[in-house]
Amino acid sequence: MPTSVTDQPGTGDPDWLPRLKAVIRGSTHESRNALNGLVVNLEVVRSRLARAADGAPDVLPFAEQAMGQTEELVKLNEAIGSLLALISGAIGPDGRLSCVQSAGEPSRLRFEVDRTTAERAVRGLQTLGGALGFSAETDGGAVILTFPQDISTESIERE
Repeated sequence: MPTSVTDQPGTGDPDWLPRLKAVIRGSTHESRNALNGLVVNLEVVRSRLARAADGAPDVLPFAEQAMGQTEELVKLNEAIGSLLALISGAIGPDGRLSCVQSAGEPSRLRFEVDRTTAERAVRGLQTLGGALGFSAETDGGAVILTFPQDISTESIERE
């Protein structure tokens, strides 16, 4: 049985749904813009340090390490965007989230979306799953997240 994100039954598009989807799209876009600016500026710092007369040997390794960490952050940001897009795509016009956890397989969540959303989302979710310990796959117009049997919400909620 799908899990409801609203207790208000009804038909048609709930008032909050377009706003939520706009916030998801906007936050992903703005986050990507900020990260792109960070990458560009770090690359400028790294390249100028590399060309400096003395090579700035004490600073250049930190700039190069920051660049690598920023690239990893970009990948994770895209993965979080994939998760948000999946959730947004799985919310039906009635305001219900089409996400099913079957009784026989409590470690699997199935999100019903269109095939294009599923294919786009799963790539980023595989990156996120690698960091958090779950797997993601498509099944037609669905995305299935599989969690290890021994995983707990505490192990996912890293601080």
